[in-house]
Amino acid sequence: MGMGQAVEWSPTVNTAVYADGQVLGTGNPYTLKMPEFAGASMILQSVLVRDRANQKIGIDFLFFTETPTGTYTDRTAFVIADADRSRYIGKFSIIAADYTTLATGFAEATKDQIAKAIAKASGETAGVLRMIAIIRGAADYVAATDLSARFTFLNGDRQ
Repeated sequence: MGMGQAVEWSPTVNTAVYADGQVLGTGNPYTLKMPEFAGASMILQSVLVRDRANQKIGIDFLFFTETPTGTYTDRTAFVIADADRSRYIGKFSIIAADYTTLATGFAEATKDQIAKAIAKASGETAGVLRMIAIIRGAADYVAATDLSARFTFLNGDRQ
């Protein structure tokens, strides 16, 4: 397997309580840029979630080939717009059991060797995926920077 490209996700999370099924963080949909993968199939190799509030709540990461046209606002119930259904190309989930507490107030969840094919990074901008994050339980983050993640993708055309 070749070298992967890591992409960081650092949302601004709300410090009010999230409910299960709500859109997570401001800035949805998020843009994941991987220019060297322009026009290539992509394989999600690993995900590392950093939870600085030690909430250990599941998160669904939904991937799209183009910018979704629906309204996806922080702390609102996720409902996919009809026009976005054809742009949707896959989901990856972190569940509560994936987390490990590393220190007081800090947990991480890591999944390696996922090998989930996402799709070609095409659409309006080659080498770019769009992502929407959905919380899967009640979470009460302390600071707006309490959550981040790293996604590592492989070029599927070279595997």
